[in-house]
Amino acid sequence: MRGTTIILCLLFCSIHLAQAQQPEDWWTNELIDVMSLSRDGRFKAAIEKIEILLPQMEGMEDEAFVFAYALQGEFYWLLNDLQNQETTLIQALSFAKSLSDDRGIKRQLFIDIGRLYIDFKNYENAEKFLLVAKRLHEANLDLGFNYTLVLYNLGLAAHQRGNSFNAKLYFDTALDTLEGLGPEYNNDRASILGAIAVMCGRMGYLDEALQIVQEAKNIVDSLEDKHLECEVNCHMATVYEMQGNWREAAACLGKTLKRGNVDDIDASDYFYLSRANFFSGEPSFAEQSREASVRMKHDIVSMFLFLTEAERTIYWGYHMPYFNVLNTMLSTAASKENNLAILNNALFAKGLLLKTSTWVSERMREVSDEDDKAKIAERELLKARLDDKTLCADSADYYLNRVLMIEKELLRSNVDFSSLSDNLLADWKAISESLGEGEVAIEFAPMNEISAEDPYFVGEESYLAIILSVGCEYPLIVPICSEGDIKRLTDNRSKLSSSKFVNNLYSSSSPRNKGEELYELVWKPLESLVSEAKTIYYSPIGALSSISFNAISHEGEPLCERFDMRMVSSIAEIIRLKNTGDDKPSSALVYGGIAYDVDSSTLLDNARGYAHDESGSVGEDEQERSGWRFLANTSDEAFGICQKLENSGVKTILRTGDSANEESFKSIAGQAPDIIHLATHGFFLSDPKSIDTNPFLNRLKEGTHGQTVNYLNRSGLLFAGANRAWTGEGIVEGIDDGILTAEEVTGLDLSTTDVAILSACETGLGVSVSSEGVFGLQRAFKLAGVETLIMSLWTVPDAATSELMLLFYDNWLHGIEKHAAFCQAQAKIREKYPEPYKWAGFVMMD
Repeated sequence: MRGTTIILCLLFCSIHLAQAQQPEDWWTNELIDVMSLSRDGRFKAAIEKIEILLPQMEGMEDEAFVFAYALQGEFYWLLNDLQNQETTLIQALSFAKSLSDDRGIKRQLFIDIGRLYIDFKNYENAEKFLLVAKRLHEANLDLGFNYTLVLYNLGLAAHQRGNSFNAKLYFDTALDTLEGLGPEYNNDRASILGAIAVMCGRMGYLDEALQIVQEAKNIVDSLEDKHLECEVNCHMATVYEMQGNWREAAACLGKTLKRGNVDDIDASDYFYLSRANFFSGEPSFAEQSREASVRMKHDIVSMFLFLTEAERTIYWGYHMPYFNVLNTMLSTAASKENNLAILNNALFAKGLLLKTSTWVSERMREVSDEDDKAKIAERELLKARLDDKTLCADSADYYLNRVLMIEKELLRSNVDFSSLSDNLLADWKAISESLGEGEVAIEFAPMNEISAEDPYFVGEESYLAIILSVGCEYPLIVPICSEGDIKRLTDNRSKLSSSKFVNNLYSSSSPRNKGEELYELVWKPLESLVSEAKTIYYSPIGALSSISFNAISHEGEPLCERFDMRMVSSIAEIIRLKNTGDDKPSSALVYGGIAYDVDSSTLLDNARGYAHDESGSVGEDEQERSGWRFLANTSDEAFGICQKLENSGVKTILRTGDSANEESFKSIAGQAPDIIHLATHGFFLSDPKSIDTNPFLNRLKEGTHGQTVNYLNRSGLLFAGANRAWTGEGIVEGIDDGILTAEEVTGLDLSTTDVAILSACETGLGVSVSSEGVFGLQRAFKLAGVETLIMSLWTVPDAATSELMLLFYDNWLHGIEKHAAFCQAQAKIREKYPEPYKWAGFVMMD
């Protein structure tokens, strides 16, 4: 397919050469020299020549100038340098917008950009560019092979976006167009026929798929093209898989791996071969699964090097299920090698997007180049303009694209592959060696049910516990419960008041309680392997993230009485914890006793003191930190903590009443204190009806200019005057609304903060996304740079929460290590309030 563009380029050059009558047409011969280099496969030399040529052509800004850029983009693609290809093509398109499309350069640009976004798995963007290409081809009656290419890629994008009807229409039209093309397109015909066969098979047209791929195979048999042979073999293998013919599928893929060059073999080829052999009963599947794991990780890191955060999310969402299936297959054949592969997959996948974004943010904060600083300032300005609800769609689109390109330019100049790779690929041996005597680490990892009858069916997610002990030769793998098992116990919380629900879930004193059932699901499978441990580091995942492990109870005894349970975002954090001390804090910011109903003039007066950033129920027997009413105990909590901190020599700022506004919190970005303590209301919206009808979320949607409302907007904390925004009534324009969403937190620089205590309801909850963790306040504060979080798993009681927090500070400020200080405070509260609802709601996570 790539050869077609070279033909188009040669045609373009030959036309201009024939017309070259004026001295200024000197560039035609230069471009022909470039094409000569490309015919010899010397693409790097061709790019270098264009780089010399472009400054000399500057000012022309006509079709020739655009063509030179487009040609350079093609050569980057042929070198698989997608990063520079995207930059070059977007630049070419910016010059091409005002030009006619008589010779097809503009059409080709839209095709190339569309295919690039297909490679990024960004099918929505791909479809936008490809539809323009389709319209231009039809307007110019250009219905040859390039038109077929447009239709095929549109079909692929439509299929991936769930529109099978449109996909089939595109594929059928592409096949009809291919029929009329001559033998000079046989290579491209075979390639595109094979790809269409796969898509048709996935839509259920299995007989048609086999017929189409056989046609592609017949073409390949008459040619001598090893690359094409490997490509069509993979397509044929996929069709056999969909028919359940696993042995034939494995045979086709095996031929590819034996005959193909390294560049012809994709990581997914190893994955599909391992799966085919797994279902065929061939033991070689394990080695191939391990190879697929290694190759996929390498490919993902190299792609992450220049994708923006939004693009990384899309790309990882496409690849994440592969790792779950690999874990499933590897877990069926326990061995040292397989167990290590599962652990390495888990360490890589756990919070991958979070780790990458945090690491990239740190690199951006270290930027010293003045040009890069100017780009960062421009990006922030453009992002602020995007919050303007009156912004027209065209302007919003321009700002979004410019922000995208700035972020990629910053990544390219400040991030390198080796350092990113080192950050994402943890050393399991170093984790094991960092453990002390009596310490155990447990990493929970996902796997999915898979079916030989339906290879594209990925069933319910289940969990594996991966156990490391000090100096162990290899990790132990233990399958535990499924996501559905946990949700069956935890998703009926709305049927009971919060206190009754929690006490029932974590109590095992009566057969009517759910405590023993929770223990049987989560902890009993691990019991014999960790019984001698004193300290257990654990990193939960998915639905397990909503469980208070300290409170899991067996025969009336919670786990916290038997073990020192330490929650970590990943067991890779243990290395950092062992290498850092617990220094006494020197500064703190404390909020409490906040006024949620404030008149507009007071809000405006209080907000003027800060540089405004334009980015962004009652319990049975006592008040909970929900319901948005004044919380009397948070006032006592804040004043008490402030007094303890100041008595210990900690410089402390206290914000209460109507002065505890959102502006005051955002103003600390870049110079945040060691401790942030927020005693207030918190929220996490999970019920679809609440999400659809909530006035605050609906107002956020109005200003997104077509962007999807982020999961992180469903979680937040309340500051002064927040009730106006929450009810949608009497909102004061021009200042912050008093509701700090998790999405807004991600944009703050809190990298100098050691501990953030989110003393509010449900601050540890969010939307659970498999290995990526919980999309809520905990993710947001981690992205902002905070090392340790104390957060809640349910609607916590006001009075008991204040007591817990004051005890924690007493312990910590008297020299007890912060984790031990928290555990001792929790134990003291448990003595006074034995019911889990009152003592077990908060967790500390490093």
